[in-house]
Amino acid sequence: MKFVIAAACAAMWSSVALAQASAQNDAQKTAQDAGNDDVQQTAQNTAPVGKPTISARPSSTPGTPAATVPPPPTNNYDQLGVKGWATPFPLASDSLIGDAGGLRTKLADNGLYFLGYSLNGFAYDLRGNNTPGANYNGRRPTYYFGSTGIAMTYDASRIGLEGGQFEFQLNALTNAANDLNGPKNVDIGSLTYFQPFLHDTFEVKVGYMVLANEFMGANVAGSFANGSLGPSAAFIGVVGAAFPGLNTPGITIKYNAPNHFYDKVAIVRAIPNEAVQTIVDSERFGMRLSYPGTKALVMNEFGYNRPSAPDQHNLWFRAGGVYNWTQYTRFDTGGTSSNRGAYAAIDYQLTQPDPGMPFRGIYAGASFTYAPPNMNLFSRYFEARVYGLGIIPGRPLDMASLVFTDNSLSRSALNTEFRGLDTANNLASITASYAYHILPGAFVQVGLGVVKNAEIYPKVNWALESYLSVNLIF
Repeated sequence: MKFVIAAACAAMWSSVALAQASAQNDAQKTAQDAGNDDVQQTAQNTAPVGKPTISARPSSTPGTPAATVPPPPTNNYDQLGVKGWATPFPLASDSLIGDAGGLRTKLADNGLYFLGYSLNGFAYDLRGNNTPGANYNGRRPTYYFGSTGIAMTYDASRIGLEGGQFEFQLNALTNAANDLNGPKNVDIGSLTYFQPFLHDTFEVKVGYMVLANEFMGANVAGSFANGSLGPSAAFIGVVGAAFPGLNTPGITIKYNAPNHFYDKVAIVRAIPNEAVQTIVDSERFGMRLSYPGTKALVMNEFGYNRPSAPDQHNLWFRAGGVYNWTQYTRFDTGGTSSNRGAYAAIDYQLTQPDPGMPFRGIYAGASFTYAPPNMNLFSRYFEARVYGLGIIPGRPLDMASLVFTDNSLSRSALNTEFRGLDTANNLASITASYAYHILPGAFVQVGLGVVKNAEIYPKVNWALESYLSVNLIF
């Protein structure tokens, strides 16, 4: 079966949680009290990767980490944001419409909540590459990602289920280069029920969901709101876990252990091992329960997440694995086998110049993912990153970053799919970026990256990619 690479689904949900607990939330509240109501949010940037075709080429978009966590709610609606993600959900109070006319307050009085978004990513290779046959994001000015949708929730405590939440998302994806970035489609982004138990010691979520939102901080940390330059690694899609645009039914269970430790497991239906367009055409707006030949997938993550606080630097380590019973074609034997993978990542706060806003400072981090090269084109991914939050005076919630990425390609996959052709052996980049919060609900991120092998075949040895994200939250 043919699995199309649909990388560059950038800017969609999930990323690094540089803190989860109330200590850092209180720090951002201090920033608000000082007269800055800006709030950065986080997101992920994942895309499916599997058995390639020459016409389905991966994105050259590299990574940028960022984010702070939202301050504690000071109204009756921010606390109704989507629960259960690996990172906090964006604040509706930091949106273009805010609480205009008291609409959100009135809805929250009845347990209802909504958040709208429009996320947009652009790329251009400033070198103006003219390699014959080359077709990658940025060769010409490229609108490579657009995501518009709405998330809605209902507070289940109104019907006696304390802490519970019903959640629904409707999402539309688009781009100007379908052959590079996957099909355009409208789908039910998620339809879930979340319930904590034993004073939040356990958290359970069941329904149609996107695992890229629930695990890894896989794109440490593109931004839901302020940017779309997530890492080019596509581990989630490689092994068959759901990414934005293709949810799957299942359940997640998280155990919040003492002293900042946690363990989270998911049991879901895998995404089909088919071309993305084929899946979209048959998924019935993302509500299909089963799919021929598609089996169960189990994912588990263990981690330690210590938040920033005065005299306490943030530290987040996580590691996990995936096993997918769906059969994938083996490049080495031509037979089939179940798929699997593993990952580890760490982020640490090096400096803390302002105890009053302890999240501010310089951070360093690294990520590594692995999937067997006999079934996956992208087998090993490494990322190293240095980034600063609030390093410019008067801009405590802006983010600057420098990120190096390296994606190793499977030799057996290249020999099978590109036999006799002069292909790239890896995709690598180094990218500098800056994320700027223009006003509540309007975010811009700019980046400049040197990319080695922007395309597998024909090879594009070097590209000088410029990136722009313009994202709106309503």
